[in-house]
Amino acid sequence: MWMDATFGFDDLGEAGASVGGNLPVVDGVLALRFDGSVRARDGYFHDIASGNDLHDRDRSSARLQALWDISPRASLRVIIDSDLTP
Repeated sequence: MWMDATFGFDDLGEAGASVGGNLPVVDGVLALRFDGSVRARDGYFHDIASGNDLHDRDRSSARLQALWDISPRASLRVIIDSDLTP
């Protein structure tokens, strides 16, 4: 399992976190891996007229992978990937 976090204290106000891990279901035959991330950043430009920051970035995502070693010469990997940004 792994986890990381990032923070920026500059004008962009960046913050983010990621987490993930591997789970062996059947040793040497079937394994699952999951990971997800969240990132937020204020915009590069500040619109004086509206008071809004432009080019904000708020994203979140998740991924699930399954790996099945069918035989020594064949394997199957299935990946489900999703952008969870509203």
